Amino acid sequence: MINKARRTALLRVSALSVAAAALATACSSSSSSNGTAGGGISPSSASSGSAVAASGSDLVIGTIGNFSGPSAEPSHLAGLQAWVDSVNASGGVKGRQIKLIVEDDQGDATKSQAEIRQLVQVDHVLAVVSPEASATESGWASYVEQQHVAVVGGEADTPEWFTNPAFFPSGATVLTSIEMQAYAVKAAGKQSFGAVYCAEIAACKQSVPALAGYAKAFHLDMSTSAAIAVAAPSYTAQCLAAKQANAQAVVIDASFAAGSRFAPACAQQGYTPVYVIPSGSFDGRYLQVAQVTGAYVPTTNALWFASTPAVNQFKKAMARYEPSTALGPNPMSGWAGGALFGAAAASLPAKATAADVFTALYSLPKNDTLDGLTPPLNFHSGAPASQVTCFFIGQIKGGSLTDPVGTAPVCP
Repeated sequence: MINKARRTALLRVSALSVAAAALATACSSSSSSNGTAGGGISPSSASSGSAVAASGSDLVIGTIGNFSGPSAEPSHLAGLQAWVDSVNASGGVKGRQIKLIVEDDQGDATKSQAEIRQLVQVDHVLAVVSPEASATESGWASYVEQQHVAVVGGEADTPEWFTNPAFFPSGATVLTSIEMQAYAVKAAGKQSFGAVYCAEIAACKQSVPALAGYAKAFHLDMSTSAAIAVAAPSYTAQCLAAKQANAQAVVIDASFAAGSRFAPACAQQGYTPVYVIPSGSFDGRYLQVAQVTGAYVPTTNALWFASTPAVNQFKKAMARYEPSTALGPNPMSGWAGGALFGAAAASLPAKATAADVFTALYSLPKNDTLDGLTPPLNFHSGAPASQVTCFFIGQIKGGSLTDPVGTAPVCP
């Protein structure tokens, strides 16, 4: 357990450091397909929530993100779209259909700022739901706050999710996404560990100090860290360095293209640590990489492979509405953001406004987990949301994903 004073100290990381760490998480996430098969849905095809025609009673929501750029993550959008389609097919929210308007910023900051204004000023969305915009949302965060439009759920991997009162996270926030890596090492029963991270973006390295801080909090020894580049012909040097540092576990916070070569390279050197692959870096193809058998997969939302009622609903909807998208942490994140909006929407008045969404979110039960889809969530009127400091743990065994500590969120 991390005592309260220690956790508070860790959460006082400077905004610059947190932002850099967030970019590192985004770096590894966007460079991984997370096992997506096929192209999933296209942003243009997702301009409405269903075939039902829009009407004055519709609940109009928007989303924005990098859905077709060079480092796109369309599977996140697929999860949100599946949620919209499944809710509409079941009669909507208290009889009202959800209309989803999608803006694809392709990771471009200037484009993103124009498109968020389109959603707010032209489309008059009730909320921005489950964006996948970690590289661009800082550019429009103050705007949505000024316009009093809520940003509900999504990949909460920038400081805005716990510093801006317009943001409502539906999963573990950025520092917790680093904390869960150290916790996974402890859950594996290892005392010392190392970390490898993407070499392509300088900011990837900035998550290392925060990870080292959590290592100390869990009384672990973080003995080594190194960058690994996708284009590198060999990872022998990094493997030998980790082996010589007696790292019993290694966190792989890099793309699948690099991580799937790193583990076999280490095995060739007689080095077989327990691996930790955070959800931002996880790809379903890891299940076919024999050298990562036993790896722990800490994740910010519910285990997408579990068999709980809430996850089964997610899997059923994905199979029906987004069959070309493989299940994984990104579609689960998109779905969870939608579910958070849905929980709030159930109490919206007949003629809802964006301001009513805030009231509805504040009215949700304390420590709500949306039936197990999310860690405990707490929102406060007029103030930023609480840091979401709980997460979930998966593990690769025999080519499949398992739940080594159960399906409930872990709250160190």
